[in-house]
Amino acid sequence: MGALTLPCSSVVDVLNNQSAVLQQWFSHEPQQVNGLLIRKSECWLEPVEFVSANHDQAFDSARFHLMVVSKRDIWRIQLDLIFYCDSYTKEDGSNAGPGLQFAVLDDNGDRVVIDHFATSQLQPDQAMPAEQFCLYWFSRLFKSPCINRIFAYKEYEAEID
Repeated sequence: MGALTLPCSSVVDVLNNQSAVLQQWFSHEPQQVNGLLIRKSECWLEPVEFVSANHDQAFDSARFHLMVVSKRDIWRIQLDLIFYCDSYTKEDGSNAGPGLQFAVLDDNGDRVVIDHFATSQLQPDQAMPAEQFCLYWFSRLFKSPCINRIFAYKEYEAEID
């Protein structure tokens, strides 16, 4: 069955279900997610923490370290995947519905939004396994025209021998 266009309330339900799957996955000390490429460079995700919505944070989010191999070095970028269950106004002034938002952390620990994917076309019947979900959505992010922004927030991790 193909993807369905869902009303806003159904999208929020699907986002909440997928968030619960990721939260469960994080609770079992997940392994890194391999098999990703960014700008033809090998990279992987290291799960860091899952933070449920609370009075300080309106939406559930999952924090990852994106590890990127570049020639002889490995770089780390802190990325948050946010289950954004509200409408969102993009930088260009257009409105996007509920969806997944990706943000990096700046030097002060503040989030800087990289991109927002409205998710009006989702499979409503069941949530994806967490690792498959991460592979799919981070691959979409890495193909986004906004991806260049994340490299301003990279931190040196190690040299490759």
